[in-house]
Amino acid sequence: MGISASKRVKNSLSNSPDFDSACDSTFSHCLDLTQHAYAGVFPYQLCTAADHLHRLLTTVRPHPLIAKWLPSPLTRQQVDSALRAVNREDADREDEETLGPIRFKRWAMELFAEAVVKNVSKEVMFRVPVGIAGIAGIGAVTRSGKDLVGTMVAVYALGVATSMYLGLPQFRVSVVRMVELLFDDIFKIERLNPDGKKFDKVTRIEAKSEKFDMFMHLDINTEIYNLKEGEKFSMALAPTLNLDGTPDTGYFLQGNRKSLADRYEYVMHGKLFRISESSGHGGKAEIDASFGGLLMMLKGDPSHCSKFELDQRLFLLIRKV
Repeated sequence: MGISASKRVKNSLSNSPDFDSACDSTFSHCLDLTQHAYAGVFPYQLCTAADHLHRLLTTVRPHPLIAKWLPSPLTRQQVDSALRAVNREDADREDEETLGPIRFKRWAMELFAEAVVKNVSKEVMFRVPVGIAGIAGIGAVTRSGKDLVGTMVAVYALGVATSMYLGLPQFRVSVVRMVELLFDDIFKIERLNPDGKKFDKVTRIEAKSEKFDMFMHLDINTEIYNLKEGEKFSMALAPTLNLDGTPDTGYFLQGNRKSLADRYEYVMHGKLFRISESSGHGGKAEIDASFGGLLMMLKGDPSHCSKFELDQRLFLLIRKV
């Protein structure tokens, strides 16, 4: 029968850095809500956690499967069902008061995998009802247990069809044609104006990223967008705003065409003017860009700066999390 549809989705999520980052960010968010008085997430917080995860995975840093198949937040029933599934697997830990980071991620994976498969299955029922009915009809000609045989064959057919639908070429094409981000991470603001306030309408933020441990100074036009010390935001750097990855023309076209900017709250366009790397073991790479005079300095492991080129045009996009 091959690998199940649910297992296919779980594999996709477990191999996704964005899903890992979203889980880590949401886990930290839940700990913040209890002021870090506990080492894990309480079951009563899981509905809030599910909403936070859904927003991250559909708008901030969309996962293709979740963005496509889960347009609406998940229900309390789905949240509780996923928790029961995790508790069944860890029967000896069911009485634990909170979920640690490992069990929390397993709960999130169970929750989103089952929800995706459920919605795909609904679509399959609309797309291939004749095929399922035809296979299920085998049971109708038996004299004993016809309902059971028909149901079992139909379920088998639905599982196969769902797995096929998850792997349809149209899905693979939508993934390939998405714009490739040059950099994407969640930052926490550590200080504002570390060298003092220079301009009335500009604030320099000092922040550190969660996933790649990058350090950043960034100038923000506070007349348009405000950020506060301690806040977290998702920041992406992209070569184009076109969702299909085609190069930016430099002209703004009015109309209803969607773009990468629709997923963020603050966008700047600029140019990368310096790339440097310190020598020796543990050396850091630094990139500097100007967005119409507003400066960005991003510093960290050179492996996270490999996509950048000198004089590269790029868009900086921010959204609070």
